Amino acid sequence: MTADDQGAATTYAAALRSLAQVLVDAPSLRSTLDELLAVAVIAAPDVSALTVTAITDDGALTSAASTDEHAQAVDEFEYAIEEGPCIEALATGEEQLVRDTGTDLRWPRFNDQARKEGFGSVAGLPLRATDGATIGALNVFSPDVDGLREEDLAVLRRVCAPAAAVLTNARAYRRTRAISEQLETELDERALVNRAIGAVLGRTGGDPAGVHRAMVATADREGVSLRDLAERVIAGEVPPAPPR
Repeated sequence: MTADDQGAATTYAAALRSLAQVLVDAPSLRSTLDELLAVAVIAAPDVSALTVTAITDDGALTSAASTDEHAQAVDEFEYAIEEGPCIEALATGEEQLVRDTGTDLRWPRFNDQARKEGFGSVAGLPLRATDGATIGALNVFSPDVDGLREEDLAVLRRVCAPAAAVLTNARAYRRTRAISEQLETELDERALVNRAIGAVLGRTGGDPAGVHRAMVATADREGVSLRDLAERVIAGEVPPAPPR
């Protein structure tokens, strides 16, 4: 093994150790992905830039992380024109490689933009969840024509699994948070309605179930939410619903 090979092997091993540590230490989605990409660039020396494309909850595409503003600009152009290796990787779940942005005929507008930003070759690697669904893409950039070697792509394929895990966890967190917020809203509304029912009972008597039915009927008749009606009843802005 030559000195250069030994140096490359040492760098590669250090990068993989750092990659494992990133998954433990990083506090947020963005910082985790940023550190993943920084490690990956070290491990794949012929790669000049990396980005991660994520699919938002409403189906739009966004660059969740990037090591280079020129690569991110290419991403954003690709999202706008809806064609390119990243878009194709997301649609098919298969790797896409542009060996020469000057001669590749599949996505001429994308290739022109990539070349303007200084990239001679580009790849899109799909990021898959554990159920096999494609949830994002790792986009790989080199300034050189045919500059993405199989050795580099092999390294970057090892980054795809942890990057996909980060996106999956972030999506699960957003969904859990949304459910939690919805539950909190429902509990707040229930507490507010109960206060309104108590206000009515204190003024007119009756039974709680009957007051609740009357409030629901009043809210339906007036075309307002039960929460809004409850706030108005508590504030004394409307007469209390008659007990039934």
